[in-house]
Amino acid sequence: PTIMVVGLDPVSALHLKAMELCGLYSASLGQLQATAPPIPLDGPDASAAAPDCCRSEADDFAASIVRIHREIDGLIHEVEAADVPEELQLRQIEALHAENASVTEQLREQVHRAERVRQSVRRDLDQLLTSMDEDGGKA
Repeated sequence: PTIMVVGLDPVSALHLKAMELCGLYSASLGQLQATAPPIPLDGPDASAAAPDCCRSEADDFAASIVRIHREIDGLIHEVEAADVPEELQLRQIEALHAENASVTEQLREQVHRAERVRQSVRRDLDQLLTSMDEDGGKA
């Protein structure tokens, strides 16, 4: 499956294409391993079977890999050609830092809430176990 990169900044598009390429390499190797017939490692049958084994599948995968590499080359040229003023880059970095600080604070609040819930559950569980021990001792 081809990952569409329309509307993304060049760096994000490049990242997605690189991930697509990695996925294709992995899928290609897996598919070739799954479909290839067993070939003996030595003997007269080894050299005779190897050249034709999975040739059409390998050619299809190679064509897909070359296509994605060409798309990545184009994205690399886009990244290199992007002339973003330093002031804009600094503003973007500051905005990302502010967003990171906000998300970090939200995460801290959620961790504190989770800790309070954990302590409450632990306290209730301890009370329940103590109560069960006391009831078990009376019987």
